[in-house]
Amino acid sequence: MANMDDFKRTAAETAETIADKSVELARLAADKTKALARVAKLYAEIASEKEKQRRAYLQVGKLYCEAHAADAEEAFSDLVDQALAAGANIALKRQEIEDIKISDLGGRPKEDPVNADVEEAAEAVQEAAEEIRDTFDGE
Repeated sequence: MANMDDFKRTAAETAETIADKSVELARLAADKTKALARVAKLYAEIASEKEKQRRAYLQVGKLYCEAHAADAEEAFSDLVDQALAAGANIALKRQEIEDIKISDLGGRPKEDPVNADVEEAAEAVQEAAEEIRDTFDGE
């Protein structure tokens, strides 16, 4: 009978040890899950902050170009010239689009609400494409 009592005692101790280890492993898993969730949240917050930073840099650059188009510092003069030239090219291309719409496609002048909506949509798509391109170029 002593052997059976020893066996029961050993089995109970082993079961208790397994239960304790299971609780400890579950706690460790929960702690790691919390840590990984925090890391994921921080990565998302970093991405958001980088987007805010990118927008601020874009605004700074735009304001600088507007304020110093004629007197940009040497380090910025080429970039300001490029930005201004691109703006002029955009205006010329928009005018060409309007000319083609009116003369070749029988379109209506830009004041027409139908054409204005199409133009706004086209500009929104272009701006979105530029933002995406800038996002990937900046990384």
